[in-house]
Amino acid sequence: PNTDGLIMQFRVKENTSGKDTSTIPEYLSHIKRHKEKDVRRIRDISLNVGADRFGRLMFTLNNREFIGGITEEPVVGELECWRIINAGLGVHPIHIHQIQFQVLDRIPIDSNAYNQTGQIIFTGDPEPPSPELRGWMNTVQAFPGYMTRLLCKFGPYTGRYVYHCHILEHEDYDMMRPFDVVEKNCGSYCSKNEKDHEESCSGGLGDGFRKHPHMQIFEETGCDDKKLYWKEHKIEDSYPKYDWRELGMGESDYADLVPV
Repeated sequence: PNTDGLIMQFRVKENTSGKDTSTIPEYLSHIKRHKEKDVRRIRDISLNVGADRFGRLMFTLNNREFIGGITEEPVVGELECWRIINAGLGVHPIHIHQIQFQVLDRIPIDSNAYNQTGQIIFTGDPEPPSPELRGWMNTVQAFPGYMTRLLCKFGPYTGRYVYHCHILEHEDYDMMRPFDVVEKNCGSYCSKNEKDHEESCSGGLGDGFRKHPHMQIFEETGCDDKKLYWKEHKIEDSYPKYDWRELGMGESDYADLVPV
């Protein structure tokens, strides 16, 4: 009790009888920089603020709650560019588990245009990372009115991880999403059996698409929007704005369709 305003001071002294000969290096070591030209896939991650059915603020990534299926499946060892789009009013510290990434740049955007139409309109030149952001990072502040571009190489392990805003109230409700790091040429739901792999990953849908082993659940609905889904869902596209339930799917089937 009665400790408000009191400060405890710690004095750290080296326990040695000799002279301290350590020095601060004139130059810090360099890290190997990722190159944008080596990027294999671009993913847009929008930071969204809305309200739940009770009127409480709700924070999401790509307008998706934490539960709702995997929408990012980076391949182990491949370089991706994650474009964090903040068209809101506040700063969000975005943390990606499993990896350390490099900040490529920040580009100012027209937030009003993005919020109204989803169109990305740049309003200025790319801004290179400041000195403290030029090393390996696992968290970066996504400023409002900016697209923050990150170069991410996932690995060396496969598995399920998460990315999220590091403001506790935001990540708890509900600005956190899972992602799967998968082996090359094999999605997270694929069998190791080559025959099953071919059946579950092909489907004749063309480049940029992958078919789940559970796709038949969706196909059996006979939904007229199925062709529209395939047309809209290519590698660089944002995920559809409509509710999965409009496509005749139940909540348990959310993960049955996963864009790559």
